[in-house]
Amino acid sequence: MSTYQILKKGKVVNTIQADAAFVEQQYPGNYRLVPDVVLPVSRKSEILAALTDIDAQTDKPRTHREIALGNAKTISWVAGLDAQALALRTELALL
Repeated sequence: MSTYQILKKGKVVNTIQADAAFVEQQYPGNYRLVPDVVLPVSRKSEILAALTDIDAQTDKPRTHREIALGNAKTISWVAGLDAQALALRTELALL
């Protein structure tokens, strides 16, 4: 599906979401395709998404249980994520 502007005497009278075959059948020669606009993702949004992902990975009952049991591998993994989160929060503060 794409976005099309429906034209009447060269003026836009409607904007619709449809496939090309439908638009050509219903409005032959009286439409134009609206180009898709892709907005860039800001660095702030990237950092916040990464921090959300880190929180989701580390805030699980099993992770907490493994840490409480002293599982060295889990503790090391969480420490690495904590270091990443600290770097991301520092960068975020400087934006």
